[in-house]
Order: sequence, then structure tokens, then C-alpha cells
Amino acid sequence: MIGNSIARLARGEQLTLAEIEELRYKLNAMQAVKNTVSSWIGADGSLSVPFLRAEQAEFQIMPLGLLYLELQGAQSIPNDVATPVSFEVSRATSPYFNWESATPTRITWATPKCRPVLFLGVAEFAANSTGRRAVHINQYDASDTLLSDATLISIQPDTSLIATIPFASPFLMKALTSYIKATVLQTSGGALDLGYFRLGILIGK
Repeated sequence: MIGNSIARLARGEQLTLAEIEELRYKLNAMQAVKNTVSSWIGADGSLSVPFLRAEQAEFQIMPLGLLYLELQGAQSIPNDVATPVSFEVSRATSPYFNWESATPTRITWATPKCRPVLFLGVAEFAANSTGRRAVHINQYDASDTLLSDATLISIQPDTSLIATIPFASPFLMKALTSYIKATVLQTSGGALDLGYFRLGILIGK
């Protein structure tokens, strides 16, 4: 991961050319997400995020809380199978979402209201240059019926360096939503490890 390479540089260790190229790609990708999110922030600290649909040009979001989730150990993702991320760590400052280790793929929506949210995070796959990588958020009701499937990011890797995928996307929680799942998809032709996944959810009002 990027932190390991930076730590090695701080210790004065020399990186290989491949490691330097990977570090450059990851830093550039992180900067792109930072620039995108920065463009949404107003002078008063409010967040104005453009929606994908023309009839919902934008929404204003003032933070009511943040849920932060992590997958820290590798999770094997089968080829061409949408697979829910099994989270291991949760930090929350809002009553709107709830996560329990007994149901690690499920993030409960604890309020029966429509709310705008912003998803920020990063998915880190094992290096592989074949196929597509995608991150989705799925909303389900209490009877486990799929209400919506939002694609946060979908890319076609063209080099083995395309492993770390940052994403930032607005989302509208439905009043009927019971829970959500973060799902990843890869089409490398075989199983591929998801080595790390971080998801931050900013809840608006």
C-alpha cells in the first residue's frame, strides 16, 4: 500500500522503478479525488455536489455525521461476480448508519428518511491489467429487495499499475431503505484479491 512505500522512503530505503511508478500513479489518483471534492466545497464550508441526473442539478449537504469503514485484510473476489465487501473496522459519529461485525457486509440505515450522502473511499485490488474494476453501492429494503444500484466508479485497467481506485460520489438514501452494501466487481479472468477497502459516508440534511 501507499503508506508502506512512503514509510520506506522516510527510512531512506530505495524503491524499485516499478514501485516508484506505482507510487506516482496512486498519488496522482488521490490528488484527482481531492481536486474533485475541493471543487464542491463552498466558502462557507457547505458542500454542493452535482447529481448525475439533470432534474436534480445539485444538492446542498451539511454534515450530520460520518461513518468510516475499513477492510484491512485481503478478500478474494471471484471473476465477474458482484461481491459485497466484508468490513472489519467501523468508526461512527452519527446515529443514521449502523454497522456490526456479526453482519460485516451490511450497513444499516437507521432512519426512515430521504437523506443526501457522500461516499468517499478507495479500493485496492491486486495488480492486474485484464478486465474491468467497479465499485457499487446497493440499497435494500427490509424484505431484502434491491431498491437501487449506484455505480461509484467503473474503470478498464490498461496497465498492471491500475490497482488502487479512489472514488467520490453523491448518493440519495431512500426512505424505504433498510440497509446498504458496498459491492465490488472485477473481470480479470480469475479470482483477484481486494487487499484494502476504505469507505467514508458523510450524511447530509
